[in-house]
Amino acid sequence: MSVGTATHSGHPSRQGQVPTVTCNTNELLQARLQQLCDAGIAVCVFVVPFTMAGLREYGVALFVLCSFVVGIAWAAQQLLSPVSNSPVAGAASIAGLTIGLVWLQLQPLPDHLLSSLSPFSFRFLTLWGSPEGRILSHDEWNRISMTPEATRSGLVLLLAYVIFFLTLVQRLRTQHDTDRLIKAIGISAVAMGIIGIAQMVIGDDRFLWMIDHPTRTASWPAKGTFTNQNHFAHFLALGIGPLLWWWQSFEQGDEVIQPRKRSAWGSSVRNRPPHQNTRLSRKGSQWPRLLIGGGAAVLTIGALYSLSRGGTAVFLVAATIALCAAGCSRRSVLRLFVSLSVFLVAVILAFGMEELTSRWNEVVQAGSIEELSHGRWALWTSLSHAVLEFWPSGSGVGSHADIYPIWMSEQFRSRFSHAECGYLQILVETGLPGLMLLLSGIGLCVVWCVRGWSAGTRHQRRRILALAAGLAASVLHSLIDFVWYIPGCMILTLAIAACVSRCSHLARSARRSGKPPETRFATMLAGTLIVSILPIGHLFADTIRRDLGASQHWQSFHNSMREIVEDHDYNSTEMLNDRLEFLIGRLEQCTLTNPFHHEAHAALAPLYLLRFEKRSKAGANQMTLQDVRNTVQQAEFESGSEMHEWLVRAFGDDIKDLYRAMRTARLAIQKRPLCSESYIVLSETAFLAGASRDELEAIIDQAVCVRPHEPRVLYAAGLLENDSNNEESAWQLWRHAAALDSGIARQIVGRFVNRLPVAQLIERLSPDRSTYWILYDVFRRNERPEDQKTIATAFANDHLKLLREDDAVTAADFRIYATLLDEAEYDQDALWCRRHAVRLQPEYLPTRRLLARTLITQGQLEDAQRELNWLRVRLPNDQKIVNLINEVESRLAMERLSPGRSGGARISSHLISGQNSGTTPGTSVVDMEFQPPEFSHGTTPAMTSRYTIHQARSDPVNRQN
Repeated sequence: MSVGTATHSGHPSRQGQVPTVTCNTNELLQARLQQLCDAGIAVCVFVVPFTMAGLREYGVALFVLCSFVVGIAWAAQQLLSPVSNSPVAGAASIAGLTIGLVWLQLQPLPDHLLSSLSPFSFRFLTLWGSPEGRILSHDEWNRISMTPEATRSGLVLLLAYVIFFLTLVQRLRTQHDTDRLIKAIGISAVAMGIIGIAQMVIGDDRFLWMIDHPTRTASWPAKGTFTNQNHFAHFLALGIGPLLWWWQSFEQGDEVIQPRKRSAWGSSVRNRPPHQNTRLSRKGSQWPRLLIGGGAAVLTIGALYSLSRGGTAVFLVAATIALCAAGCSRRSVLRLFVSLSVFLVAVILAFGMEELTSRWNEVVQAGSIEELSHGRWALWTSLSHAVLEFWPSGSGVGSHADIYPIWMSEQFRSRFSHAECGYLQILVETGLPGLMLLLSGIGLCVVWCVRGWSAGTRHQRRRILALAAGLAASVLHSLIDFVWYIPGCMILTLAIAACVSRCSHLARSARRSGKPPETRFATMLAGTLIVSILPIGHLFADTIRRDLGASQHWQSFHNSMREIVEDHDYNSTEMLNDRLEFLIGRLEQCTLTNPFHHEAHAALAPLYLLRFEKRSKAGANQMTLQDVRNTVQQAEFESGSEMHEWLVRAFGDDIKDLYRAMRTARLAIQKRPLCSESYIVLSETAFLAGASRDELEAIIDQAVCVRPHEPRVLYAAGLLENDSNNEESAWQLWRHAAALDSGIARQIVGRFVNRLPVAQLIERLSPDRSTYWILYDVFRRNERPEDQKTIATAFANDHLKLLREDDAVTAADFRIYATLLDEAEYDQDALWCRRHAVRLQPEYLPTRRLLARTLITQGQLEDAQRELNWLRVRLPNDQKIVNLINEVESRLAMERLSPGRSGGARISSHLISGQNSGTTPGTSVVDMEFQPPEFSHGTTPAMTSRYTIHQARSDPVNRQN
């Protein structure tokens, strides 16, 4: 008689009823906890990766929440019914040390300890704790991390990763559980591939057909739900191994009909008697194999059309390892290869080969690694210098974007949010201890693979090798990308590592004779999670609340600023002024929701200054900020209150913006000491706090120290030197700034266009080729034709020879050079530039028009005729081209009849001279047809005469691809 059914005197026993209720309640509670745990894992694998474009903050918050729920659900289940599980003490030790290292980066440390762990702060943060830094703070910087708030967010994500991985390893109790997770990884990758291809075929540039991204489109190349195609290809590489193992398992008979029982994902399989648990028949397995083979084809197409060189390479590596793991017969492999090849050829023919061929040629024709990797090489070079400063304990998790500009002298259009190399970024942000912990984790995964391989059966070895394909892709791709910093990719990597750990343990357990040794590690881990539920939960909730609350306002500001930056009218701030109140409102809401959002504080401070100048110019006292500062310094007020009273009388409530700017800049620096923009704003408003000349110089020196190659900082430092009558020092700083950024160069030239003769300005500025165009354009806008010719002639004398020897000149640059050489009357050299511009960009019609007209002007009629005929094919309805062709043919006919007639005379037609063609007097056809753009390496517009705003850069997660 079973327990709980005993009777006494014909009635159920009371002692027998209690165990029944308790047992049933306990089992029911454990079942619910297991379902909750499995649901959280499913959300992490199937949902979170699909939020990386446009909904990244929400995806990260969802992952943090799910990892916490999964950890608590598993811990409660483990404590209710302890199960001896696999020992992962090694992984837990590595995870604990990593968490301790990041936690240490956030703690205030005494000077003697900080000087050993972070010598950088004592050598570079010279303003902190000095007498001249009283406006900022009387204390020295006392933390290892240079970006504490970013490091805090990184600590939260790290905790979520650790809880997710350790819980997942313990949750995978059987091979059946592990196999289901492996299949889930493959399904998630196929879903991502389908989305990427569908967006490419029937997409509308929006991610998931509903999410607009300010800088990226989903339609081309294939990106899936990632903003970067490299990460999309990496995600597919993680899934190809599990998918091919699943495909192979049908042939080898691994897929068996299991008895009905509750599975890891809350589902069940059909219950059959043991004697009926047979392998699937070959006929019944054909459709699943076809579907899985189609999924493999989807992954291959997605990786190929991601146009990611590194992503495609690691995908091929992972696929090769997985095929080796499959161990199928030659006939099966040949069948799979032929099917994939036919499918690939069909898709390539449908989409075209042009982009793929172009991408392949970039790799084949690259002369060096530096040429192939674009800005990566310059970034890695700068970070190699950073390593020497931060090797003891790092610069703080999430601080890379603030660190690398200290040593990068070359300017790029993109802001490198990450190091383009996972190993290098971890070395910089966490120092040598962090790198050693990373390598230990990789080594532990290798040990699991080797042990599982040596102890496993043939099927177990294939499973482990298929999983190792994904780990190999992660380890290799991180050499040239930052895939470990993308939660969508990292979740799958951790899931694969957990499967490897479990498979290794199961293989070794099967080889042992007798009962496997018991371990209490799982119970200890569960107890630790339960005890830590309150502090971890509070940390998670606070971080999620801050990040989500501020993300919408910050993104709205960022999108608006990007539109303003893309406005190429450098002489006007009209677009910025129109949106000024909106921008300030967004940032104020952002800082109100998250008071520690240092980027929002840094962006808000200069906008307050701009609003003050805007209102001041529209009021009774039309004074700039420089005028106000000079007036206050000359007045020599006896006290700060007296100065404040005068400012209120002069400007009313508008003066509050100056105090807001000073306070906001100070807050930004206190949370982000390498924020150079805030140092500039603080120097502009320091007179409100009665700053002395020495204090102003100390603030600017601090900005130059942390941003020695930042054009805006150099420009501000030059202004300070110029105000001190140190003109030579000022021009030295301005020359450096102008060479780095065309927007700052334009601002410098505009400042002196009416103050210095053009020859003297050229001498002091020592312009490079890009700055010569800025000089020419500024003087052209000011209608100074004689000076324009002087600038063009100087350009030809200084750079014409070097121009012919430079292989890195773009088509846009050649068009600009041709305009300058035309002005200098170097006709043959201008023609040579236009020919090269057409060669580099043959489909650009304005250059073709200019080349044809230049050829006509110089009497090369046959070449002009060829160009015009080419244009007529492209523009058959353009009457001007038709008229030019007729006139050129008439000229050629006349020359054939009169062989002695010179062919170099100009055509007198109004089509060449521009007369009666709608142009204004004095405007050439060149000016009418083509306005050369700025050079590609400097695009920052100057927002005011004393400072600039450049918060909206190309892609903050992003970067050179």
